[in-house]
Amino acid sequence: MNSHRMERGWKHLEGTIRKQWTDLTDDDLYHVEWSWQKLAGVIQTRYGRGKEAVEKEIKDFRREHENQPTGPRLAS
Repeated sequence: MNSHRMERGWKHLEGTIRKQWTDLTDDDLYHVEWSWQKLAGVIQTRYGRGKEAVEKEIKDFRREHENQPTGPRLAS
């Protein structure tokens, strides 16, 4: 996949992530660098949730959103 398509897809998915976890900042998402593990760490810190709970939230989110045609696959 070329970088332009990935960037467009990331922008779409980023908006969906923002709707799911509204307390995340621009800086939080910038430092995630397309990594689900980094996103989990940021969510744990921002929301004060445990690792297992956040991993489940992300797993459910990925199941629902990742296979949409406009969404990129982030690194695990």
